[in-house]
Amino acid sequence: MASEVVKWSYPHADGSPPREQQTIQRRICFTELAPDELSEHAKEFGHFALEFDVNTLKRLGAMPVFYIPQATGEDTVGVTSLGSTLVVQSIDAMILAMRLAGIKKKLDELPLLDRLDCELGFQNLKTFSLDAQETRKALEAFTYALTPPDMLEQALTGLLSCFYPADNLLDNQALAYYRQREWRIAWNFAIRVDRAAPRN
Repeated sequence: MASEVVKWSYPHADGSPPREQQTIQRRICFTELAPDELSEHAKEFGHFALEFDVNTLKRLGAMPVFYIPQATGEDTVGVTSLGSTLVVQSIDAMILAMRLAGIKKKLDELPLLDRLDCELGFQNLKTFSLDAQETRKALEAFTYALTPPDMLEQALTGLLSCFYPADNLLDNQALAYYRQREWRIAWNFAIRVDRAAPRN
């Protein structure tokens, strides 16, 4: 259940250095094994094991891991980088939901505010001065009849804990192969949340 930092790379079509992104995964992992595979698995991952059948894990919220292939050889901007590109764009979607949720929270906490200054970005920070009333209307319009941004952020964070790089022989030999048949119970997913209840 230890947290793990997983790194992803977003290639650029023009050949400029790739944009790198990372996520912190908090999850508990299970490997689907036949009895005759257990001894070989124990050589890499230890001799202590807990056994669950798949239906029990499903009831606990486990899902199969999505193994994402990495760019191979010189093809760093071709079709082999499609998987990592989709993951990095999912990270951007999570950050977008996080920004919308943060702006909405500030506006809800300060109902009389006329303007809201937001500093956004990473290394290239930029300040945006927003009209509070118009921003409230825009947020209401963009999120109408959808899952609220704070819940979207949490769901995407949980989903990103179900992605793992395949073929990573350099960093982790034991976990490099994609035939692991791994299931995970990831953090941040919520089912039937009572929105009126206090949240941690």
